[in-house]
Amino acid sequence: MNIIKKFKYYASDINVMVKRNILHAVRNLESLLTTIMLPPFIMLIFVYIFGGVIDVGTANYIDYLFSGIIIISVAFSASIVAVGVNKDVTTGIIDRFRTMNISKSAIFFGHVFASLIRNVISILIIALLAFLIGFDTSATFLDWLLITGMILLFIFSFTWMFVMVSLLAKSPESASGFSMIVVFTSYISSAFVPTDTMPAALRIIAENQPFTHINDTLRALFLGNQVGNSAILAIIWWVVIFIVSFIVTQIIINSRNLR
Repeated sequence: MNIIKKFKYYASDINVMVKRNILHAVRNLESLLTTIMLPPFIMLIFVYIFGGVIDVGTANYIDYLFSGIIIISVAFSASIVAVGVNKDVTTGIIDRFRTMNISKSAIFFGHVFASLIRNVISILIIALLAFLIGFDTSATFLDWLLITGMILLFIFSFTWMFVMVSLLAKSPESASGFSMIVVFTSYISSAFVPTDTMPAALRIIAENQPFTHINDTLRALFLGNQVGNSAILAIIWWVVIFIVSFIVTQIIINSRNLR
């Protein structure tokens, strides 16, 4: 019974922190633009400006691009988490929380689950817009279940990685700077163009990094194509990233007495 009570209190603490972060996001115009509006604009720019000259082997460029925009959307949202967590740590808000009857680690889980909510909203907006401009999917019910699972794994893994980064960074500016490097790494993948169109050296990087594996898996599931080994590679990459990021984050939290 004691364990159940503790879990309820912990879940309540996380719920409060999620609401706190959602309110911050709603009141922060930059956050809203980055996580909700920017990905759809990027999709429209690529479809209507670059799509006509990019040969991806499908009838509509949006069919190829859609999975890549989901990846970019999650990346942008995670970068917001990095800045938010670092501000909590460096501006003293966690010290204030020490005076309250609240689990300090719930602060970090609150950022992660708030990021999940923002991502779901953003992806739904992207999906609605994609269907309006011609996206066509052959995914079955089972494919949609797999797509959902892969996206959730990606969101949690990527967000925890940025929580780890934010705790290692010395300031919100450095956390933001490193986040942008990681975000732009997602562009060096199969998100916008096939990797075989890239120069040899760049192609090697693009074909062997986690963004390409998750992107190829989602695209294959959306279009009803053979997934091949990309799904296994994506799961291995992002499960390992999640485990490492989560463990390192917990070590930092304990070492700095942030729990």
